[in-house]
Amino acid sequence: AYRVTKVKSKKGCGDCPFEVGDEICSEEECRFGKDCDKSLNQKLDCPQGGFCIVKAKLIGCTLCE
Repeated sequence: AYRVTKVKSKKGCGDCPFEVGDEICSEEECRFGKDCDKSLNQKLDCPQGGFCIVKAKLIGCTLCE
């Protein structure tokens, strides 16, 4: 699981799917924190057009609901 630390909207994106503080669940399986990437940096398309850049840090090696 990762916690979003930064969101940057680009090219008119006003509705990024994530906000600072949200949790992102990784599809990656890991047993220990060191098995996973320490951070994520993703470019996501926005529903109304444009895109946003989302940065997140590893908060734990747990399954999200």
